[in-house]
Amino acid sequence: MAAAQLFRKRVLAVDIEPWSVRVAASNATLNGIGPQIDARLGNGWLTPAVRAKAPYDLVFANILARPLCKMARSLANHLAPGGTVILAGLLTTQARMVLAAHRRQGLVLEKQYYEGEWSTLVLRRRG
Repeated sequence: MAAAQLFRKRVLAVDIEPWSVRVAASNATLNGIGPQIDARLGNGWLTPAVRAKAPYDLVFANILARPLCKMARSLANHLAPGGTVILAGLLTTQARMVLAAHRRQGLVLEKQYYEGEWSTLVLRRRG
């Protein structure tokens, strides 16, 4: 929602949990940006709407470490040259594993943020 407000762009949000999709859509409406958020039920890069809108300049992912590692190739393939990805919700102990999976796909670390035992990785695809 912050990205939709900040960049004044339409945002595609996908989750595997129907409840999460409903809550995201409801929260977007409550925050006055309902038309900017396209919340859909789907499984990441396997979702036809996600693949159809590629390549992406900016991707946010807040999921578990192992699924992020499994999706690294698809993420890199759908990220525009010079595009940025923000991987959040990672335990700091798992960040190295996630980073390695994405580096193997040609993404480079721009910044790592720490919040207690949590880490956020900001990666970029070379332009």
